[in-house]
Amino acid sequence: MKFQGSAYLSIPGNGKPRFQAPCLHYESNYNVRKAYKKLLDQYGLDHISTVHGRKSNNARKESIAIIGGGWYGCHLARALSIRGYPVQIFEANDDLFQGASALNTFRLHRGFHYPRSVTTRLQCKEGFEKFVEDYPALSKMQSSAIYAISKDLPTSNKGKSVKEGIRFNKYKEIMDESGLNYKDIEATDLIKYQNIEGMVDTNERTIYVDLPREYFRSVLTGLGVDISYNSRVICLQNKDDGKVDVSYYTFDKKSIASVKNRTESFDYVINCTYNTYKPIKDLSATYESCIQLIYSSKVKNERPFSFSIFDGEFPSIDPFEFYFRPHGSSSKQFYIMSHVKLTPIKKYSTYSEARQHQSSLSKEEIVGLKDDFEKAFQDYFPDFYRYFSYEGYALSIKSKPNIQKKSEADFRGVITRQEGNIIHVFSGKIDTIFQAKCDVFNILKRNQ
Repeated sequence: MKFQGSAYLSIPGNGKPRFQAPCLHYESNYNVRKAYKKLLDQYGLDHISTVHGRKSNNARKESIAIIGGGWYGCHLARALSIRGYPVQIFEANDDLFQGASALNTFRLHRGFHYPRSVTTRLQCKEGFEKFVEDYPALSKMQSSAIYAISKDLPTSNKGKSVKEGIRFNKYKEIMDESGLNYKDIEATDLIKYQNIEGMVDTNERTIYVDLPREYFRSVLTGLGVDISYNSRVICLQNKDDGKVDVSYYTFDKKSIASVKNRTESFDYVINCTYNTYKPIKDLSATYESCIQLIYSSKVKNERPFSFSIFDGEFPSIDPFEFYFRPHGSSSKQFYIMSHVKLTPIKKYSTYSEARQHQSSLSKEEIVGLKDDFEKAFQDYFPDFYRYFSYEGYALSIKSKPNIQKKSEADFRGVITRQEGNIIHVFSGKIDTIFQAKCDVFNILKRNQ
């Protein structure tokens, strides 16, 4: 098992793993480049490389450092450099998309996941459309994205605080009011479900696991963004002259002796580390040590689907899509399973505590969690073992702001705060990268 950043993946078996995440071993670098060129040709070089990488003629003087090379860091780097800002990314790992952006369910939501929050539903709906418009090649439409309401819903109980479940007709009524389109479906002879009150199929998409990394490498390089890999920031300091000093060390994983400490000054620094480095002042957060399970389909030529059970502490399974096939797995369709209750193994008040917990997990604990996951899914999908084969598990650390109001319990937005010329971006769902961009540009505009 190899730890990388805040997420890592273990694949069981003898010999060398078929693939490791977030760093995936592809069939060959040549094949990756060839497939990427084919993708650009498919969508048009002008649309992908020119429009997405056309730099403004109005060069800006204000230099900007971005800490973190995940979705938020790369999206902001692209937007800022297009506007003419000189941008440098500091990434602690040896490639982009190595932390929280590397391991997720990768579902691009339309809003069906949040029946309790109209704000989050509308945010997802708007963000979905913007994402597809801005990054048309980085996701694919699912053949079926199923949301099912369990018959076994939690009910209110005297003396206990229990969130009462939403029934199927009420769920559909909520989605209708939000303008979200779906179709009612029933179990088929091929896919049998049980203990389900009702199901709807939606037109949601899955974000590729690997393609965004290749895309941003290409576009950011074309825009002249300086990406400093293996560079871990250790101190940020606002200076009296309005600059921000960034102290960091660079290292070579093969040689500890090659560590070098450096300090550079920038006009602005944007912290996109998911609140794991230099947390926002006066904003408490919870750091969840999380586990998700990786499966492959036993069904040949299967059309991948996602299946989420509502409304309570239930499991979900989503396609784990690779554009560039991992070595030795060209015919496999992968899935990633999560569970509302089981995925967050333990919760901590600091990132370091959550990371320490993951490093101490035993094989017995992992096996026990795997059994609990599969039993929970079998309650609704009795043919689970006929369809899915276990491949491994993924560990990640997810940070969430501590929300006090019950009405904001399903809050998944982005939180942006300014501290001198340091801008902190506390990430929300993937679709909030666009709100983060607006927030950052508004701050820069106010400071002009």
